[in-house]
Amino acid sequence: MQKITDTGISPAAEKRLPIQKGKAKDKRMRQVEVHELRNEFNGFLAKLSAKETKSVALSELKRIVESNVDPAALRVFLGSLSSSDQTLTSIAKEGQLDILTFIIEKFKDELLDPLDNPPALIKTVQRICTIICKNLNDSSTQVHIACANTLLAIHRTSLFSKPKEQVKSVLYNPLEEIVLGSANKHSQAGAAKCIYRLVLEFYEQKELMLLLCPYFVNLFVVNDFAVSYTHLRAHETVLDLVCRLLL
Repeated sequence: MQKITDTGISPAAEKRLPIQKGKAKDKRMRQVEVHELRNEFNGFLAKLSAKETKSVALSELKRIVESNVDPAALRVFLGSLSSSDQTLTSIAKEGQLDILTFIIEKFKDELLDPLDNPPALIKTVQRICTIICKNLNDSSTQVHIACANTLLAIHRTSLFSKPKEQVKSVLYNPLEEIVLGSANKHSQAGAAKCIYRLVLEFYEQKELMLLLCPYFVNLFVVNDFAVSYTHLRAHETVLDLVCRLLL
C-alpha cells in the first residue's frame, strides 16, 4: 500500500512537487497561527466587560494588533468584532470601539479585508461602519462618543483624500438612514451625535460641506428629527455651522 504523509500527499508526489509541499506546510502553519490569534484576541475581548480587567485587556489587545498588521490578522479582528454579542455591557462596547479605532489607525492604507476578492479599502470601511452603527442603539453617551471617534478615525486615515461623494456615501448616509428610519431613540440620538462630530470634522473641507449642506437642511429642518434635548442641541449647532458656511 502506498504511504501517505501527514500532508495528505504521497512520497512520490512530494518528490515531484517540493514547492507545493512547502506551500501546504506554510498554509497549515498559518491556519494554526490564525486560530491561536483568534483565541487570544477573543479572550481579551471578553475581559473588556469588567472594570477591573478592562485596562489590562485594552493594553493586550493593542499589543496583539500592533504585532499583527497583516491581512489575515485584519480578518480575524474584524470577524471577532462584527460577531460580538449585542447584549454586551456599555463598557465592553466602548472598549471594542476603542480597539476598532486603534486597528484603523494602525492599518491605515492597508485596511484591506481579504474577505473581499479583490480586497478593497472602501468595502472594508463600509464593513467597519456597519460594526460601528450597530452599537448606536446603546443608551450610553460614552458609547456614542466612541462611535463618533471611530468614524473620525476612518475619515482621517482612510477617506480624507477620497472623492467627496464617496465620503458622503460611506460615512454620512448610514447615519442619516438611522436618524430617519430607526424606531430606536438611542440609535437616533447616537446618530445625531455622530453627524454633529462629522460636521465639525468636515467644516474646513468646503467642497464636502457644500455637497452635504442640502442634506443637513433636509434632515434638521424639513424632517425635524430632534426628539430630545440632546438632539436639539446637536440640531442647533449643526444648523449654525451650516449657516456660517453659506454666508
